[in-house]
Amino acid sequence: MRLLYVRSSVTGWDAPGDNGVVNSCFHSLPSGEDPSKLVPELKYIPRWSRRGVIRADHSEALLRAVNRERAIQSQADRDAMKLNPQDLGKITELTLEHYNRRAEDFWAGTRAHDVSQNIEALLHYIEGDPPFAILDFGCGPGRDLKVFAERGHLAIGLEGAERLAVMARAHSGCEVWQQDFLGLNLPDEHFDGVFANAALFHVPSVALPRVLLDLHASLKPRGVLFTSNPHGHNQEGWNGGRYGAYHDLDTWRGYMSAAGFVELNHYYRPSGLPREQQPWLASVWRKLAS
Repeated sequence: MRLLYVRSSVTGWDAPGDNGVVNSCFHSLPSGEDPSKLVPELKYIPRWSRRGVIRADHSEALLRAVNRERAIQSQADRDAMKLNPQDLGKITELTLEHYNRRAEDFWAGTRAHDVSQNIEALLHYIEGDPPFAILDFGCGPGRDLKVFAERGHLAIGLEGAERLAVMARAHSGCEVWQQDFLGLNLPDEHFDGVFANAALFHVPSVALPRVLLDLHASLKPRGVLFTSNPHGHNQEGWNGGRYGAYHDLDTWRGYMSAAGFVELNHYYRPSGLPREQQPWLASVWRKLAS
């Protein structure tokens, strides 16, 4: 079985930032099956609604593909849970290689994205007086890291891709730790807030509980974790050379609660658009005091 990623609109950028709009779908197809025979015009397929309702303009072929996906999704979930350490290592290696090869293009495509809503969401819920110790988790080239530093906070970046880490140091002037998400080495109870913007969806679901526990341990009591990820129907797999897991709100809540966080807020982005045009799920969580 393999996952087929189908884009329904071309935005000119295959790694949209937090305010990008992604019209896409995933189909699980048996190996060797020709997707073009199922969906004749792939690039024109619109997104189905988050409730799974197929609009009238969808072809019968797409409906069959969606039904096929639903029928075998449980098997896909079981397959994901069978990932061994070698699989996880390869996922990390290939995803970081993707970003290293495209570092300049990634920076050009995301540099102007406005995620001030997300930055404010994190800072709003941190208790006490600033400056705050902030970890920008998956900081990329340092766009948001620089914002935190310019606002007077004690900001540190963490980035797995070497080229992006170098760029982040140069752009922000901040300390940046090069660590992959599956091999974290973080200080205990050090940060007032962790800003994980468009980062944690790269963690395979089988490894997510451990990563969340690492972030939980790095926060001070009552510290705050912000996350923003593209949401979906709990599918995961390869998308243009990068691995991604696309959870719905209920599933994400389950992971976060199990790691010892309590929800403070959540919202979908970009703001002001219909839900089917809001591919990003943002949420804010507090570490409860021991």
